[in-house]
Amino acid sequence: MNTYTDYLGIDISKESFDVVNREGKHFQYINSPKGFAEFKKEIPKDSLSTMEYTGIYHLNLAKFLYSKRVSVAVENPLRIKRFSQMHLKRNKTDKSDAKIISLYSQNQDANLWSPEPKEIEQSKDIYQIMEQYIEFRAGLKNKIDALKYKDVPQSIIEGVKSQIENMNQSIDELQTELDNLVKEFDAPLLSNISSIVGIGQRQFV
Repeated sequence: MNTYTDYLGIDISKESFDVVNREGKHFQYINSPKGFAEFKKEIPKDSLSTMEYTGIYHLNLAKFLYSKRVSVAVENPLRIKRFSQMHLKRNKTDKSDAKIISLYSQNQDANLWSPEPKEIEQSKDIYQIMEQYIEFRAGLKNKIDALKYKDVPQSIIEGVKSQIENMNQSIDELQTELDNLVKEFDAPLLSNISSIVGIGQRQFV
């Protein structure tokens, strides 16, 4: 098991993040570059900073710590939740969350985090936008079917169809941008893009 001088548990949200060290001392910082810099001054040498994967809120702090050569781990929230349940930590506050994350990191082998290549990160963002467009377009198509039964003016139906065409064009443009990004990163992957978790190519119909 990895040994560090301290184990900092971090509970992070949109506006702030709470930190608890192995001795239970609590700190709070603003989730911003200024807060990151203040936190960095308090990090003991050769310590481990552990946080949960939050989708987006943890990302800037994790990147900052990595750039400063601070050991950082980003863990699946379900793993920490199960650990918390095993230790009967039922109270729910930011301070207690950070404390259980610190305790978790002291008892589990850490998988140190590193950022994904820029091209992969951007590709995942594009893919997620495409998924949202697909869902919106499906709703418009369903709306047309409903409108036809209501005998609404044809101009309204044509307006919805125009929006669907706009969605089609936007999806095609995003797919082209996605293909170009993957090609720039690793051209052979373009023939097997489904191997990249989160951005597998699909038929957008």
